[in-house]
Amino acid sequence: MSRRIGASVATAILLLTTGVVVAQSTPVWAADYVTPPPSMFLYDDSFRHPNDHYTPILSPYDDTNPAQVQQQLAGIKYSLGDRSATIMTWWGQGEHGEQATMPVLYTEAAKKGLGVIPYYEKGATPSVAEIRADLNYLKLYVDKYPDAAVRIGGKPVIFVYNTTGSCSDVVKWSQATYGFTEWYVNLKVFSGFRTCPVQPSSWHQYGPANPDGQSVHLPWSFNISPGFWKYTESTPRLVRDPARWALNISNMLASGAQWKLVTSWGELGEGTSVEPLVQFPPTGEAPYGPFAEVLHDTFSTPVPVPTGSPTPTPSTTMVPPSPTPTSTPSPTSNPTLSPTVTISPTASSSPTAPPTGSVTVAVAGDIVETPPCNGYTSGCQDGWTAGLLTEHSPTAILTAGDNQYESGTLTQYNAGWNRITCVSTSQCDAWGKHLATMYPAPGNHEGLTPNFQGYRDYFGTRFAAIGSDTLSPNPQMYYSFDLGAWHLVSLNSSCSQVGGCGLSSPQGQWLAKDLAANNGRPTILYFHHPRWSSGAHGNITGSDAFWRAAVNDLDVQMVLNGHDHWLEGFAPLGVDGLPAANGVREFVVGTGGKGFTCGTTIRPGSQAHQCTSMGVLLLTLNASSYSWSFQPVSEVGGPGPAFVYSGSSGLRLPAGLAGVVDQTSTAITSLGSNIATVLSTVKIRRKE
Repeated sequence: MSRRIGASVATAILLLTTGVVVAQSTPVWAADYVTPPPSMFLYDDSFRHPNDHYTPILSPYDDTNPAQVQQQLAGIKYSLGDRSATIMTWWGQGEHGEQATMPVLYTEAAKKGLGVIPYYEKGATPSVAEIRADLNYLKLYVDKYPDAAVRIGGKPVIFVYNTTGSCSDVVKWSQATYGFTEWYVNLKVFSGFRTCPVQPSSWHQYGPANPDGQSVHLPWSFNISPGFWKYTESTPRLVRDPARWALNISNMLASGAQWKLVTSWGELGEGTSVEPLVQFPPTGEAPYGPFAEVLHDTFSTPVPVPTGSPTPTPSTTMVPPSPTPTSTPSPTSNPTLSPTVTISPTASSSPTAPPTGSVTVAVAGDIVETPPCNGYTSGCQDGWTAGLLTEHSPTAILTAGDNQYESGTLTQYNAGWNRITCVSTSQCDAWGKHLATMYPAPGNHEGLTPNFQGYRDYFGTRFAAIGSDTLSPNPQMYYSFDLGAWHLVSLNSSCSQVGGCGLSSPQGQWLAKDLAANNGRPTILYFHHPRWSSGAHGNITGSDAFWRAAVNDLDVQMVLNGHDHWLEGFAPLGVDGLPAANGVREFVVGTGGKGFTCGTTIRPGSQAHQCTSMGVLLLTLNASSYSWSFQPVSEVGGPGPAFVYSGSSGLRLPAGLAGVVDQTSTAITSLGSNIATVLSTVKIRRKE
């Protein structure tokens, strides 16, 4: 495209034809519109070159200045009408000041009822892992500004300026988006694009110098331009002609193309600007100049709003970042976006009533085996367990450590968590696909890499989204957050590598302060090494301080662990690990995918234990109760029996009310040669 398109720039206009029937999936707005919204690319006039052939009449565009962004967007809205959108070039994380410019564009576009579509235009050929990391980063913006995010079929839209111009680009983007299931990907065409065995969501061309002003690739797109006169050339390749421009628009509307594109609002370097120019000035009847006026005359008819309730698009609602005047982000730093799950308050916070309503949480540890394991073989079933996450769409996903074997390096994480191996059209999944709702905890295998660096790097974007726990001295190693009515605490039980786990350690002191500041919310602690387990690794004394803190704080309802590669669920236990009427329930969920390590000697209080089915534990957390259900991979076509383990419970009783307990247990059959299991439903109620 241009030599100097910035982060808020784009070089095409995406237009809507009211009533056009499209052949493929119907594009929608964030509010589920029936037809594609009109859209126009912005261009940063502050990058003007002395040899530009045209001079803008509007003040030089500064994409960090809300007032000037509003001025440019007003021209787009005049040209295309309500519910139009902009397409803006994105060069990479932190490039061209995008962390300052993108929030302004999204915010001001939403105010005017306009949409924003990112145009992925990185110079080098990115890998699948890099694309996926970039999409996870961009998803933070999409989720933070839902009123400005253009979606199709519930998927955010992204345009891509391909780098290699071959079918390998399509395959790469398909892998990065899990078969185009997470993003609507519109790729730039190349020679032979129609014959690629894998096809993206749609295609477009960037061809503003076309002799007749049209670049047509039906049924996907139709691109037009008012002219083309590059700043390095002495004569225009496409002469500006209002009559020809009107004919181009007419042809575009009659084409039936899904995407109707115009290049551009303000690309001065290539001379394609629609904006008012000194050389083509506005008049009383054409306040934004003759080329914008033809668009206005064509698209001034309001876009029809569909009847009925729109289908909501699940996303993490984001809140504006807090300014940090003492910190300057590096060019590759992540945007400071914070989800509505909140970091726990300081001890001096004023108590607030917890919210009501339920949330669902999926839990598993000991997850991804080192490649070349493909996720769908014996001892390597993380593809199947990831499929359960897709199947149930929990509010949040907790990892119980040893997320990536063998040593949790960034290379291993990218190869394992981002691996795409499809065993069927319906089973094509990976844990990295669910990063946006992940709340990880590390295990001892992550600790095999010094400073847990691979873990820190892979989840860096996620930690930026969760936000910094102001109480934690090491928030990537241990942190807490609120989810619904509950409080959750992620800990690091690799004690020798994190300054200890005892009460006097930095982590132990932080945990005590965090629990004291909790304000009565029911609480979950989760970390890798279980204090009590009947599995092969057995009881881990290094976690004793965490366990004692849990039992002694009546807000703590359960502890979640991994390490032993099987499933075990306990009745409420006391400090000594023996059944106690008002104790803490413990679940060992080392069934994320890595091969089994089974136990033989069963501890007192163990209600369920199995070593035949990988899967995830699904929790439903209500304000005054909770329930659990183990979901085996057989549910999504994986191996092993359909093991059943579920139950429900009220919250722990306040001091003095313990002992009013109803408990029922139902034996279920032994699964093959494996250990017999017991299904228990425990209900704890307060004395009337």
